[in-house]
Amino acid sequence: MKPKLGKQRPNHGRPPSRPPIGTLGCLFTVLVVFTNACGGDGRLNEGQTALQASTTATQITATTTSTTVLPTTTSSLSTTTTTIPLCAAPPSRFGAPGPHVIETHDGTTYLFGENVIAADRQLAVQGVKAGLVYLDKYLGGVGRGLCIDFRVDRSRASQGEYISGSKLILLFTVDTGYGSTPEAAHPRWHLAKTAAHEYTHHWQAEFPRGLGAQLPGWLREGLAEYAGFHAVIEAGIVSDREARTYALREATLTDAKPLPEYELLDATHPMNYGLAQFAIERLISYRGDSAIRTLWSLFERMSWGDALQAVYGMTPEVFYADFASFRAKGFPS
Repeated sequence: MKPKLGKQRPNHGRPPSRPPIGTLGCLFTVLVVFTNACGGDGRLNEGQTALQASTTATQITATTTSTTVLPTTTSSLSTTTTTIPLCAAPPSRFGAPGPHVIETHDGTTYLFGENVIAADRQLAVQGVKAGLVYLDKYLGGVGRGLCIDFRVDRSRASQGEYISGSKLILLFTVDTGYGSTPEAAHPRWHLAKTAAHEYTHHWQAEFPRGLGAQLPGWLREGLAEYAGFHAVIEAGIVSDREARTYALREATLTDAKPLPEYELLDATHPMNYGLAQFAIERLISYRGDSAIRTLWSLFERMSWGDALQAVYGMTPEVFYADFASFRAKGFPS
C-alpha cells in the first residue's frame, strides 16, 4: 500500500483566461562534431559528459569527437556538424549558466555547474527518475525531454523552480553540498524530493490551465509536494517515517494559517508546503490518485470549485470545513 503521507480575493467562480506566456529567450544548442577516423560509432551516449562546454549569454556549445573504421585501405577523415536544440534560456533574473558539464540520463539533459559536487548531482538524477516513476504509476504519465539547470547559488540554496512553458527546471545548492549550511537547512534527501516536486509541476503544466493563476496555491504546491515526497519514499531514497516527520514539522508550525488563506501564493503570501501536502492527502483519501488526474483535466473548461464539485461532490467551503476538522484531530504520524 502506498504510504500516506497585486493581491486578489480568492475566487471560486469561472476564472479569466490564462495570459499568454512570453518568450523566455533564445535556445541553448549543443554543437556536436563527429570526426570519423578509426573506431567508435559517432554517437553521444546516454550519460556521456561533453568533452568541452563553453557558455555565453545566449547559447551553450559542446564538442565531442569519435571515430569509426571506414571501408578504405587508406586512412581517411570524415567530419559532420550537427546542431541539437538543448535548453531554453532561463529568465534573466537567474542569469546565464556559468561553467558547467552536460550529461543526459533517461532522456533528461542536465547542466551541472562545475562547483556542484558529485553527490548532489547523483541525488538530482535520482529525484528526477523517482518523480517520473511515480507520475507514470499514479497519475498517468508525464512528458520527457526536460532540462535540469543545477547550479551553485547560496542565495537560493535548497530551492527549485519549474519555468512554465520552457521545459526547464532550475535547482540550487551550495559549493559544499546540499543541506550543509544554514542557507540550505534541509536533509540531503530533500534535494531529490525537490527535483521530483518540480517535475510534478511539469505534469501539471501539460494540462491547459494546469498551472493557471486561478488555481489555489495550496492545490498546485500541495500536489507537487505530495508527489515529491512519495516518489522519494517509494524509490527508497528516504524512509516513510523520516519524510513524514519532516512534513509534520512544517504543517504544525504555530504560525500555520487556515488552508483557505493559502489560496494566494506570492512574495507576500508564502506557502506552508507541509500543510498543503496534507490537504492533498485528504483529497486522495476520498477517491485515490486517479481522481486527482480527473480533477486536473477538468480545469480546462471549468473553475477549480466546479471541478471539485464534479469529482468529489463537495464545494470548496465544504472541503475547507472537512479539512479543518481533520487538522484539529491531529495529522496521522
